[in-house]
Amino acid sequence: MLDLVSAGPCPSPPKGMFLPIPIGVVSGNKWLFKDLAAMPHLLVGGLTRSGKSNYISVVIQALLKIKRVTCFLADPQKLTFAKFRHHPNARVLLNQHEMLKALNYLKEELSRREDLFVEAGVEKIEDFNAVADEELGGLVLIVDEYTRINRNKAIVEILTDLSATGAKCGVSIVLATQRPSGDVV
Repeated sequence: MLDLVSAGPCPSPPKGMFLPIPIGVVSGNKWLFKDLAAMPHLLVGGLTRSGKSNYISVVIQALLKIKRVTCFLADPQKLTFAKFRHHPNARVLLNQHEMLKALNYLKEELSRREDLFVEAGVEKIEDFNAVADEELGGLVLIVDEYTRINRNKAIVEILTDLSATGAKCGVSIVLATQRPSGDVV
């Protein structure tokens, strides 16, 4: 992770991926990308000062270079994602009320997309975009310091629903936590 953060500014992501995110650097300082939509979610774990927030910022920078993506950035510390506050494709969520409102929007959008897919006779966003008049973009929820919000049952319930069914509809989740264990996540 530290090699990635110290490799310089994030280059433009490669073509052919729906939600390309950097996952490392290979020889010659060449960035390695993977498609978050194919994963479809990402858990970033590590101790304090290990580079989690820096890595997440690099991921956000890469995603925001894509025109057809909206990032919902849950920032319980209120400082980590402040630099993205004015980006047109970023929604910075500074408290649990804002996060719950965004999660409810994502839940409604997921339901709307599922109805569109049923009507079009497709199972996933790539297939829908291949036949639709207007393409749907990716929706990415990024939560820094997940343990600061995981006691809110309403938030956890919607996150669980989104993680179970969201991927096929273009909704991906990135969670960062100091304790990536089963009792926390």
